[in-house]
Amino acid sequence: NKSNTEEEVLSFHHTSQSIIDIMLSHLLFTKGLSKIRSQRLDQSRRLSTVRLKKDRLPSHLEKNIIRSESQINGQTITIQTLEGQVNEIKPFTISPKLEPFEGMKYEPKSKFSIDFLKGKGKEMNEEDNHFPEAKVTTLSNGMRIASQQTYSASTSMAVFVDAGIQYEDDSNHGSSILLEKMTFKATNKRDTKSVVREMEDFGGNVTTTTSRDLITYSCDSLRHDFPKLMDLMSDVIFNPKLQSEEVEEQRNLLIQDCNMLQEENKIEPYFSDIVHNIAYQGQPLGRGVLPEAASFEKLSLEDLKQFRSKYWTPSRTVLAVSGEEHDEVVKLANQYLGNLEDPKIIIPPVQNVYTGGFFQYEVPEVTEEGEAEDEEVDGSRQKEKEMSQTLLAFESRGNSLESTFTLSILYGLLGGGGSFSSGGPGKGMYSRVYRNILNRYSFVDSAFCFMSNFATTGLFGLHGTSYRKDNALPRMLDIIVHELLSLLKHISNEEFKRAQNQAKSQILMALESNNIIADDIGRQFFLYGKRLANHQIVEGIDAVTIQDVQNELRWMLSTEPTLALVGTQTELEGAATIEQVRNHIRKRI
Repeated sequence: NKSNTEEEVLSFHHTSQSIIDIMLSHLLFTKGLSKIRSQRLDQSRRLSTVRLKKDRLPSHLEKNIIRSESQINGQTITIQTLEGQVNEIKPFTISPKLEPFEGMKYEPKSKFSIDFLKGKGKEMNEEDNHFPEAKVTTLSNGMRIASQQTYSASTSMAVFVDAGIQYEDDSNHGSSILLEKMTFKATNKRDTKSVVREMEDFGGNVTTTTSRDLITYSCDSLRHDFPKLMDLMSDVIFNPKLQSEEVEEQRNLLIQDCNMLQEENKIEPYFSDIVHNIAYQGQPLGRGVLPEAASFEKLSLEDLKQFRSKYWTPSRTVLAVSGEEHDEVVKLANQYLGNLEDPKIIIPPVQNVYTGGFFQYEVPEVTEEGEAEDEEVDGSRQKEKEMSQTLLAFESRGNSLESTFTLSILYGLLGGGGSFSSGGPGKGMYSRVYRNILNRYSFVDSAFCFMSNFATTGLFGLHGTSYRKDNALPRMLDIIVHELLSLLKHISNEEFKRAQNQAKSQILMALESNNIIADDIGRQFFLYGKRLANHQIVEGIDAVTIQDVQNELRWMLSTEPTLALVGTQTELEGAATIEQVRNHIRKRI
């Protein structure tokens, strides 16, 4: 009815809506709940009507309302706005008595930082924009101490010993692994419980790593606990007691592990050792990291002591620290390590000659019954039971400065991943292997580029896994060979620039971590006798050209191939031989 006022119309509307809601409530809910719902709706209706009568504003805001009219789609609309300061509301201010907490005051020494943020002032130069460079000091006993200040609350320390699997022989094979297990046992100053308790008291994180060419001890602690860390780690590394009962305990555990792996009859745990064995046949780098149980059984306590005394010497050690002043590091190193005597035994460098070679291992055919049994095991299906493996590698120049930047870009160009890789930005979705292998062939479970680098030599190649039921191993080998050769034909500027950027970002982002910095300092001083600054790394990567990458790859492909195949009889019979692979590649490089 046009004679009804706006308030009456709205009140009628709310009343009608309330009745509809009440009817629905009776249909859907019990009688008691319906009464509660009805009361709430009725209360909401009354409140809405009251607010409309008072323009939906409290009384103290009435005089601040400004009304105006506007035409929208032919309708006259009343617009209400507020003007001026709201009555009875005072601005909140901080009491002048409150002062910043001690240590929270910021008083810039100059206007440089403020002007720079405003776009004024000079540009930051190189010295203003990075941590102090790493410093190195050689103690009187020949031990090198390298450190870099990072101004962080934590400190990381890494100790590198020029020892490892390549220094073993048939009589003491397994010594490195057994000495690794003995790292945090009793010393001549502490028993085993004291070592563990002290480490836990200051929350230190410690790891020991045995590789073919190095033994590495890494540890982290808060900065104020660094003197304790230096005291404990120097004692643990260079002053072990090597008690016969503890050695026997760790030897038995290693023997059990070897027997367990042998009973499981799996090749996967030994695959890396097999690849290095055929790549460096009869060479020190060809020795397996994990020997057979018989090697541990014949290893005596005296063998361990002789091996350790020969290689754990100051002149064969680099101690690297990140997050502490160099003078403080040298002071503590002299205190805890300066009294170590160096036997000054001249040990000639280990010579490793790359040979290349071929290995194949036959696994059972996949049957329908076997697939059904695997599928019945929810959440614990072992994929290696149904996967074939194809690995093709060639010799690289390893960690030599002449090729390290080129190899890092080549690694980014090839990339790769697994079937469960998300393929998002920064995860290799534009790499050659990801686009041309993993995303193109349904029988591929994983495919990726890999590197295994040492001082002057190394391995570089592609490794792929495929489903046995597809008998795809021969096809996988063909695809890997094709992908390596395709890089010699063409590399676009776009993908090359992307690989350069990835190499720089991965290196520089990793060097934001204290433990990575300590590891990098130690390895570089070990390999090169110096440490490259961040800007030198960036300049080195930027200096590499497409032609440099292709020349480096061409040199590697000209070496003997290392080919390892794990598959069914049908797959192995259908795969190309190592001679066919070699001849095919050399005709095209």
